[in-house]
Amino acid sequence: MNLLKPSELIELTGMKRPSGQAKALRHMLIDHRSRPDGTLVVFKEDLPVNKPQFKSTEDEITFS
Repeated sequence: MNLLKPSELIELTGMKRPSGQAKALRHMLIDHRSRPDGTLVVFKEDLPVNKPQFKSTEDEITFS
């Protein structure tokens, strides 16, 4: 499991409170989960930079 550190989450969202972080993450369409204590969990794999981009050609679809 590759999770964002709390400091990385603050840097990404610009917010310190979980409610503000959740609002910012929803706005950026980044998946996140809430822990029972209210803090957020974001997997690095859920960040858009880590998602495969599709390139389609006439003959095939490739990942870049």
